[in-house]
Amino acid sequence: MKNKNKVFNEDILTLPFDNILFENGYFYKKDKCSRNFITMSNESDDLIVITRQTNGQYLYFNPSEEKDRGNIYSFCKNRGIKLQELLNEKLEKIELKHNIEPSSSINKNAIEAINNYKNFNEIKEKNFFKEERFISQEILKKFNTLKQDKYNNICVPTYLLDNCNGIDFINSSGYIAYLKNPLKKDKEGNLYSKPIKQLCYGNKGLEIIRNKENKQKIEDIKNIIITESMPDSLSLFELNDYNLDETLLCATNGQITKAHKEIFNYFEKKAENAKIIIGFDNDEKGYEFQLKTEQSFKNREVIIRKPNLKDFNDDLMISKIFNLDKNFTLNDLQEKISQYKEKTEYLLDRRSTLIESKKRELINEISNNDMPLMGFLKPKLEKYVNLKGLEKRYTEFNSYLQRRNENVRTK
Repeated sequence: MKNKNKVFNEDILTLPFDNILFENGYFYKKDKCSRNFITMSNESDDLIVITRQTNGQYLYFNPSEEKDRGNIYSFCKNRGIKLQELLNEKLEKIELKHNIEPSSSINKNAIEAINNYKNFNEIKEKNFFKEERFISQEILKKFNTLKQDKYNNICVPTYLLDNCNGIDFINSSGYIAYLKNPLKKDKEGNLYSKPIKQLCYGNKGLEIIRNKENKQKIEDIKNIIITESMPDSLSLFELNDYNLDETLLCATNGQITKAHKEIFNYFEKKAENAKIIIGFDNDEKGYEFQLKTEQSFKNREVIIRKPNLKDFNDDLMISKIFNLDKNFTLNDLQEKISQYKEKTEYLLDRRSTLIESKKRELINEISNNDMPLMGFLKPKLEKYVNLKGLEKRYTEFNSYLQRRNENVRTK
């Protein structure tokens, strides 16, 4: 570096900021560095994430302090030091080697989201994907690029197609948080028309998870599953017993964007041995997404999977709740519904002859277990199986129970 005066104009913003910090006692946190950002720290635990814009200028942010962000001038101002302190005697040692590729597909928010995601915990034994979505804990652990934040939301990494020196590659863009407690109101307290179940952090992209111990290249992947949400992809995987080490799980978050199509086209070119398994929702929108996705795969084997109910997570839940085979049909499900109906009929038809202990047992089972369960499942089932006969019997049961209670009170 010959002209030291140049450091006081905008050219300073294009100097390798990581090299400057390295000469000032910072060190690289290699497990948190990638092609598009570098994480550094020092003995005082000053954590800095550095990125580089398409104009070659460097930016940074401190993930622990919202206002600590900007360029090298901001860095000095926020720490009460002068730029000369960083550069004067050390300037000659600074290598003009850039360790970060400029990226147009990534910004400060994305970098921060990626860094936050890396610091989240692996998914815990207690999580709502297991407890409320009925997804196997064993499978959740195997797909260990899933994370869990401090609010117990399940976080799924997102990706965009990037390019460096003419080479395409899939690059981190942020994450989707599946909310344990969906948002029902905005900041002003107004009710949303529908609860918000997911939030996107960073740049929107395609959700992709795999087992991080799976080192197979994209050319060796045998199955690529694409659905509208990650719970659906995990459910489809579990229902069909795909090979973990040969499968990528993808989700579009209820839309098909240009960014999604770019990665689909990358899969088309690079995933030479992969079957494309498409499993969108069983509704008009799902069919539309299916057609748009199919158009990206003209040279890959495409397999269309249709859920019995609205989506594959509903299918998984129902198969486990009713102890059905994984490949159950709607007729199998209707038979299970009939069993609940027949149990209620048995009580009502024999209420005058059943011994009292057996009668109380059936009443408790129907009122405390069966009816609440069916009330919970009705929105998932009513479009696909006939519930009218069962609902009629439950109406009769409620009338019988009311009369029975009234008789007890008058005695």
